[in-house]
Amino acid sequence: MGATLAARSGAGVASSKVTPSKVTPSKVTPSQRSSQVSAVSELLIDKWRLQRIEIRRLLLQVLSGELLAFSATEQTQALQSLCSELIDYVSHGHFEIYGRVLPRRLRGDADFDALLQHIFDSIGKSTDAVLDFNERYQRSSIAPATPFRQLLLRLSRSLLLRFALEEQLLELCGH
Repeated sequence: MGATLAARSGAGVASSKVTPSKVTPSKVTPSQRSSQVSAVSELLIDKWRLQRIEIRRLLLQVLSGELLAFSATEQTQALQSLCSELIDYVSHGHFEIYGRVLPRRLRGDADFDALLQHIFDSIGKSTDAVLDFNERYQRSSIAPATPFRQLLLRLSRSLLLRFALEEQLLELCGH
């Protein structure tokens, strides 16, 4: 450990030696750690909520394209953007929010536990709708119009319900 910091980095300053005895680890109290975790959790939740806004914007763009007869290229680009954002959003929810941010809040209270289970089951149905829509339209253009509109409206309703349930979940878990 006799190597200097300058020698390791290739800099010309040879007098800044780092030894284990001179390095003091920062002491983080449990309260500070909890605050840091809470701050990171809130940032993840904020990012997730911003994704919802983007999904709504893309849904409106795709619906507008249908109603206003955008070019096939514009419609396809909007649809592919929507599919991509939907998958990112669902993945972020399942892997970042539900798994890391929301603690397991089962309290042994049968009513509360049943409510949480209902929320997660409903969110799961919405996830299935997103995956089905994505599988069908991620790499294709919009055709025929009537079934597409029906599927898009069904997806929109499913997402609105999902967003409301996710907000309820966040509130139940103290966010």
